Amino acid sequence: MDKKRIPVKLVTLQFAICALFAFHSAQAIEIISNMPGNDGTSTFINGPVGGSNGGGAFNSKAAGFTMPGSAYNLDFVTLRLEFFTTTSAPIVHIYDDVGGNPTNLLHTLIPPAPVVGIDNFVFASGGFVLNASTTYWMVVWNDTPFANSFRWLASLPSVTPTGIATSAGYRFSNGPPPPTGNSTTLNSYSVNATFVPEPASIIALGIGGVLLLLRRRK
Repeated sequence: MDKKRIPVKLVTLQFAICALFAFHSAQAIEIISNMPGNDGTSTFINGPVGGSNGGGAFNSKAAGFTMPGSAYNLDFVTLRLEFFTTTSAPIVHIYDDVGGNPTNLLHTLIPPAPVVGIDNFVFASGGFVLNASTTYWMVVWNDTPFANSFRWLASLPSVTPTGIATSAGYRFSNGPPPPTGNSTTLNSYSVNATFVPEPASIIALGIGGVLLLLRRRK
């Protein structure tokens, strides 16, 4: 029995469309950042009884940002941190925005292993879509059973995060997340994400593939 053969033109068309789509959608970019910083000041993110800095238990801090008019897949968040001990348990959540404050937990990033000292630490996303024209809060806290702290470093004078997303400010609480108190310490971070094509963009890429094929045939 003869096997059905897929037309070469159809295979070429499918390949062209997939190649164009993959090229366009794989452009991961930094959507907002105020790094590198000068480490001139910081916020202590405390453990259960205050840790290295004393004060409130389970301090939490949030940085907000509003997305542009396109959706992006969250790839990773980078924080400028100083760890005093490897028993810290840094957690980064993504919260929604209700009334200008982080309110509902939406996503938890994958934390790196703490290393004593100052460095840029990357928190990976297991897959989360940042919707267009939507405000999100990146919430940082220390989920450890031990009395310790790590520092989330910031520049002095302050540097406002910029990018295709816009800063929605910072929040802080002497307690567990979500934090709701205003903060003027603009801690150093960056958010990297990949553009999510809209249906119209996918159609345009398909048309581009067809035109490419027609031109090759001529």
